[in-house]
Amino acid sequence: MANKGNIEPIGNKFYNISAGDIMHYLENDVLGFRIDADFTRWTGINAAHSYVRMRVVIQAKDLIVNNNVASDDFATRILQQNQTGYELDKDVVKALEPFMYPKNFSYEQLTPEAARHLNSLGVIGPKLDELIRNAQLTLATSPENGRQYFRVYLRPERIISEMLSDPRTGKPDGDIYIRRVTGETSSDFRWLVEQISNVNNVIGTDLSIDQIFAMK
Repeated sequence: MANKGNIEPIGNKFYNISAGDIMHYLENDVLGFRIDADFTRWTGINAAHSYVRMRVVIQAKDLIVNNNVASDDFATRILQQNQTGYELDKDVVKALEPFMYPKNFSYEQLTPEAARHLNSLGVIGPKLDELIRNAQLTLATSPENGRQYFRVYLRPERIISEMLSDPRTGKPDGDIYIRRVTGETSSDFRWLVEQISNVNNVIGTDLSIDQIFAMK
């Protein structure tokens, strides 16, 4: 529709991303093997302002480095004998790190702004404790059959950002905002994501507006 200012409609892009899309990307484009995961929504100041907790389980054999494998259960036997006697696959860890919480994730490391943001999303008290406790890869052993697994919480918002990155630059073309989370169970969670393209704020020269206003 025409208007006096010849204003064009906003060219922002919206995406509807499911939990299944996230799992497919992780397994097929990032890791190259199957994992198990579930999602739980924590409601913040309102239903649209929520955070989704993502719990991930990886079989030990997919993370353990062993150059002298004699059998499929070699890694399991070594882990049972010595809980610290293993080396993690550096490529897998490197692939996971962009989606993990910081290594120094703690109350002390949270800035006031970050704490307020998490609180608004419902991540407070025991829930924040839970994220901190599960921020890094941890080995777990099944008491029933002795099988070994690594468990960790990942950040679905970081995975979504990478999914929407430009393959040429490795970064999203603009800013990514999660506008709404819908669904009640892992199988039907959906994120409504808005991508706002960068606006060129250079006027006539190679100086930005910020640089010009900062001049003495």
